[in-house]
Amino acid sequence: MSRSDHPRPELKAMILAAGRGSRMRPLSDTVPKALVPVAGRPMIHHPLQWLKSQGLCEVVINTHHLGEAIMRELGDGRQLGMNIRYSPERELLGTGGGIARAMKTFGPGRLVLINSDTLIDASLADLLARHEEARALATLVVIPEREPGSFTRLLCDDQQFLRAIGEKPELDPGLAPPLTPATYTGLCLLEPELIQRLPAARPACLVHDALVPALVEGEPIAVFFHHGYWNGLDTLERVRRAEADIKSGAANPP
Repeated sequence: MSRSDHPRPELKAMILAAGRGSRMRPLSDTVPKALVPVAGRPMIHHPLQWLKSQGLCEVVINTHHLGEAIMRELGDGRQLGMNIRYSPERELLGTGGGIARAMKTFGPGRLVLINSDTLIDASLADLLARHEEARALATLVVIPEREPGSFTRLLCDDQQFLRAIGEKPELDPGLAPPLTPATYTGLCLLEPELIQRLPAARPACLVHDALVPALVEGEPIAVFFHHGYWNGLDTLERVRRAEADIKSGAANPP
């Protein structure tokens, strides 16, 4: 039985918010990046409202650096019309370890994963359609490459599958050029089979411990090119840019 023949797994949602926000120091030494104001709201409100606008009102948030402040700000989510649970990390577990640990909170299922600093107007329905059409283990929402050197480079083929990750990846000689460079937006869809490959008891990286091994094994990792608005709010300069975009109407967050 192929993946597409199985009933659709239940959708889960998670926001990654455990990082130290080092690119925002010294502000992030005392304020968690997720709570840095963006257009009058804590940054994390934007991905939360995006999830809600797409019909996902239950979400798990992983926390570490100044995590208590995030929990105090958001509480159980009722004031936002959501149900928020937390996966605190005593030790910073990285993207992969954080997801694996949070599985104990939200249980198995297909996961919509978004960074706390992602401002985007993508369609979850379109992402799901692409993911299912590709029968992929994971589908990453990407844009045509922006600011080379500032973000990890992804290389995609003309069928919109991921083929390599990194500035100087080791490419399979059998890969037919050209490959299109792309930038990851911080939003993706993961199948339970991929999540189960992540080590649960130690720090791990979603890219190096799950996506790269899947690529090496020839497993399908798809990309979904987003042509709407996106900004990765990992620096104060990008926060200011996003606020200007919101003010001008170029960005219309939920």
